[in-house]
Amino acid sequence: MGLFIRNQYDCKLFIGQNHQDSVKTVIKRTAILCVGTTMILAAPFLAFPSWTIEILSPAASLDIMRDAVPVLRIILIILVLACVGAIYYNGLVGTGDTWTGLWIQIIGIIGYVIYIHFVISVADLGFTIGWTGEIFYWLIVIVMTTLYVRGGKWKQMKI
Repeated sequence: MGLFIRNQYDCKLFIGQNHQDSVKTVIKRTAILCVGTTMILAAPFLAFPSWTIEILSPAASLDIMRDAVPVLRIILIILVLACVGAIYYNGLVGTGDTWTGLWIQIIGIIGYVIYIHFVISVADLGFTIGWTGEIFYWLIVIVMTTLYVRGGKWKQMKI
């Protein structure tokens, strides 16, 4: 959480000091740091998923543990994407263009709801695949914020 807030502050700082070209670098480096830290902390969960689930829920049956392993892996993918998405999104907010940030969130949520409705209600693909809706959401946020930050339109904003 601290990295997200720090990233937003750094973007505002560099823009205020007329170093707009440094904003992309700050966002990228912060995202790499966040993903690296997340992967180090997630390594035991990926390497020993059944053991991890047993520690978190000692009363779980073998069926529950077997069903939980794919969901745990999906959640770890979501965590990595959320790191990148939150860093880029907070970088966008740091540029001062909160209106664009709001629209990116709205589009992401609409895409998420449509995806979940289709996967769960229409296609009946199950709980595990339902969790991939979060992946879909974060991919929307990452793509849109990355395009916005790379596009440079924010450099002309007057705050």
